[in-house]
Amino acid sequence: LYREREKNHLYKWVGVRKGGELINIYERDGEEGVLKFAEEKLLTILYEEGNTPKLVSYSDYIKWKKGVNVQLGLSEESVDMQQSRFKEHYALWKLNKRGVDGENLIHLLLNREQQVCYEIARILLKRFPGMSNDIYLGDEQFGQSALHLAIVHDDYETVSLLLNNKADVNARACGNFFLPEDYKLTNKITDYQGYAYYGEYPLAFAACFGNKDIYDLLIQFGANPNLQDSFGNTILHMCVINYSSSMYSYAVRHWAKPADPHVVNHAGFTPLTLATKLGRKHIFEEMLEIMKVEFWRFSDMTCSAYPLNTLDTIQPDGSTNYDSALMTVINGSTPEHLDMIGSEVIQRLLADKWKAFAQRKLIERLVLLIFQLITLSIVVYIRPTELPRLYMDKPLWDDWIRTICEILTILNCLFFIGVQQFGEIQTQGMRGYLRNLKTAPAKAVFCIANLSLLLCIPFRLLRKHEIEEALFVFALPGSWIFLLFFARSAKLTGPFVQMIYSMIAGDMIRFAIISAIFLVSFSQVFYFVGKDMDAKQKLEDTNPHACRISGYTIYTYNTFPETFITLFRASMGGYDYEEFSCANYQALTKTLFVLYMFVMPIMMINILIAMMGNTYTTVIAQAEKAWRQQYAQIVMVLERSVGKERLAASQLEYSIRLDQEGSSGMEVRGLMVIKQTKKTRARQRKQAIYNWKTIGRKVIHTIDKVGTEQAVLLLHGHDRLDRVYEDHVQPEKVPSRSRTPTRIGTSLHASKRLKTTMVVGAAAAAANHEVRTDDAVNSMLLSAPPSLSGEGGTMDWQPSITPVEERSESKTNSSQERSEASSPMIVIPQVLKAPVKVDSPIRVQEYSRTVRVRGADTIPSIELPNIPSKSTATTPPHRAV
Repeated sequence: LYREREKNHLYKWVGVRKGGELINIYERDGEEGVLKFAEEKLLTILYEEGNTPKLVSYSDYIKWKKGVNVQLGLSEESVDMQQSRFKEHYALWKLNKRGVDGENLIHLLLNREQQVCYEIARILLKRFPGMSNDIYLGDEQFGQSALHLAIVHDDYETVSLLLNNKADVNARACGNFFLPEDYKLTNKITDYQGYAYYGEYPLAFAACFGNKDIYDLLIQFGANPNLQDSFGNTILHMCVINYSSSMYSYAVRHWAKPADPHVVNHAGFTPLTLATKLGRKHIFEEMLEIMKVEFWRFSDMTCSAYPLNTLDTIQPDGSTNYDSALMTVINGSTPEHLDMIGSEVIQRLLADKWKAFAQRKLIERLVLLIFQLITLSIVVYIRPTELPRLYMDKPLWDDWIRTICEILTILNCLFFIGVQQFGEIQTQGMRGYLRNLKTAPAKAVFCIANLSLLLCIPFRLLRKHEIEEALFVFALPGSWIFLLFFARSAKLTGPFVQMIYSMIAGDMIRFAIISAIFLVSFSQVFYFVGKDMDAKQKLEDTNPHACRISGYTIYTYNTFPETFITLFRASMGGYDYEEFSCANYQALTKTLFVLYMFVMPIMMINILIAMMGNTYTTVIAQAEKAWRQQYAQIVMVLERSVGKERLAASQLEYSIRLDQEGSSGMEVRGLMVIKQTKKTRARQRKQAIYNWKTIGRKVIHTIDKVGTEQAVLLLHGHDRLDRVYEDHVQPEKVPSRSRTPTRIGTSLHASKRLKTTMVVGAAAAAANHEVRTDDAVNSMLLSAPPSLSGEGGTMDWQPSITPVEERSESKTNSSQERSEASSPMIVIPQVLKAPVKVDSPIRVQEYSRTVRVRGADTIPSIELPNIPSKSTATTPPHRAV
C-alpha cells in the first residue's frame, strides 16, 4: 500500500497527512495558482476534460476493483461482488486515475483538517462542480463523498457549496469502516456501537455530530430524515445510539421535516425501544416528554397522557409486544436499566397493571401453593415404612388421610400444569412461554417438581417404590422453592432473593468451573494411591503392609466418583486424616493432601466467599432498584398467565383513548400520569428572560471590546464569549485574517453564511455595528419575547426591519456590505448617551415584519421555538439556548 501511494501522483499533489505540491502552490500564488494547476494537471484525468460527469456502472466498478487488487497483490476473492451496496452514480474523476481507496483530490483535501486545504477544495469545486458526487470506492470507506467529509469536519461553507453543486444528499457511506464494531465480527446481532457508525446518510452524519446548521441546510436541499440505513436505523435511531437528546428533540420538532419517531429498524426497535435496549435513560425520558399529551397544569403539577403503542407490553388486541419499551427495560441487566425502571411513567404503568390483574393473580397462586405445601407435608409425616400399608393392602386410619392428601396434591399439580401452564402456552406460544420462564427460575423449578409428583403415579401402580421415593424426594424442595417467587414481590425480601439468584448464576457457576479443574485432577491422584486401602485392611497384622485401622471398611477411594465426593467433602472440612496411613505411599499421599488443602479450602473457598460478599455489597447498595426490578418481573410473569381478551380489557381500564391512530390503523391508548415538574412555567419564563439579558450584555460587551469585524466571527464561533471578559482583547491586537485550523474563525469566508445581520447601537461606537444572526446566540434575539424588562433598566430600544439599501452608511467592510445587499437588517437605533455597562439590562420588542432566514419565510412562535405554528406552514430553523 505504501509503495502504491508513492507511485500515485495524487498523493504527491496532496499528502495524506501533510505536505503536497498543491498546498505549496496555493500558499505561493493563491487562487490563481490553483486554477492554473487545475488547467495543466487535472483536465486530462477528468471525464470530458471536467465538463460533463460520466455515469459509473457496476461493471466499471468491478473492473477498477480488480485492477486495484492486482496492484496491491490481493486475491480475486477479496472483490466485493455484492451489487446491493453499489449504486450507479455520476463521477467526474476517472476511476483509473484515483487513489488506492478510490478517492480523488477533493477527498484528500477535506481529510486533512486544515483550513488551507478546505479553501483549495472550494476553489476546485467551483471550477469543477461535477466532482461533488465522486465517492470512495474502496471496501473500507465505500460510498463516502465529499459531503460526508465536510460534515464530519463541520465545514458549513463547503457543505453549502457542495449542495449548490447538486451533490447527492442521499449518498450512503456503507464501507466496512462505517459498520458497528461487533457487527464486523459476528455479522449477526449488534449493539450499534462503532467508532465511525454514523448512519450512512449525510443527514445522519450531521445529526450524530450535532450540527444543526448543516442539518437544516440538508433538509432544505431535500434530505429525508426517515430514510433507513443498512440496519434500518433512521436519524432518530442514530441520535439514540450517540446519546444526543438535544438533537433528537430538534429532529422530531423540526420546522420543515419532522422525523417520524415510530419507524422500526430491522431488529424490531423504534427509537424509544432502542433507547431502552441500550439503557439511554435521559434520552428515554426526553422521548416520553415529547410524546406526551398535556391536559392541564397547576403550578408545578401536570396531568399528561403517554401513548402506550410502543411503551406497553399489551397490544390493543391483547397480544404481547416483546419488543416494547417496558419489556426491554425489565429484561435489562445494566445499572442504567435499573434507573429506567424507577422512572415515574414506568412505575405508574406497573402500578396500574398490578391493580388491574397482577395482584389478584398473585394471591390466587399463593393460596394454591400453600394448600399444596400443606398436603405434601401431611403426606411426608404420615408416610409408612411398611410396603403393605403404602400400597393400601393393610391400611390403617392414617393411611386413608395420607391417600386423600396425595389425591389433593395430584389434583393441584394437574391444575397447575394442565390448566395454568398449558393456558399460558396457548396464549403466548411455546417460544414466548420459554422466554417468560427464563425470568422466573423458581417457577421453572416448581414446574419440574409438579411433573415429578405426577410421575410418581405410574411407579406407585407398578409398585416401584424406590423410583417413586426418589421422585418424591426431589419434588419436595422444588415445591418449597416456589415461595421465592412470591418473596420477590415484597420490598423486605425482594433484594435478598435477587442476591440468591445473582450468586447462583454468577459466583457459583464461576466457582464450580474453576474448582472442578482442581477436584478432577486431585481425584485421579488420590484414586491411584488409595484404591486398595480396603484390601490392606484384610491383611494379617504380621504383614508389614497391613492397615491398622479397624472397626469399619475404608471405601472412600475405591472408585473415581467416591474419590471425587470425598475430596469435595474434604474441601468443606470433613475428612479422616488417619486413613492416609493405609495408602501405598503414605508420605507422598499426605504431602499431596496438604497441597490440596492449600488450594481448595484455603484459597478457592475464600475466593467464593469474597465473590459472594462483593455480590451482596452490589445488590444491597441498590436494594430499592433491585426490588423494583423483581417487582416488575413478577408483574410481567403474571401478565403472561392472563388471556388476550382479559388483557385487552385490563388495558382499557388503566388507559384512556387518545385522538390519534397508530401505524396499523388501531386506536392509540394513553397512560394518564399526574406528576410534579422540576420548574413551573413562571420559573421557566423568568429563566428565559434572564438568559436573554445575559446574552445581550455579552454581545454588546464583545462589540465594545473587540470591534465589529471580530465580534461577528466570535458570535458565530464555538468559543464562549466569557473569554472576552478574561482576556480583554483589544481590537487592534486581533488579526483580521487567521489561518488556524479552526473552522469557524477563519478570515471572512464565514461571513458568506450570513443571511441576516443585526445592528446594535451603543454610545461607545461611532456608528452602528453589524452582528451575525444565524447562530444560536443571535437567533434568541430574533425570537425574543415581546417584553424583556429588568429592574433598574437603563436601555430601551425597539428593533425594526429595514432593507440594507435604506440603512445609513456605517464603518463596516464594503465588500461584506455588498454581499449582504439583498438580505434584510434588524436596525436598533442608539438611545444611550453613555458607554454601555456590562450589567445593563436589555429590553427587546417583537419585530413586526417577516425575515427570511436560510430559506424560511416566517419567524416562529416565541413561546414554542422550533415548533410549527398552526397559522403558518413553515418556520425558520432557529433555536433557543
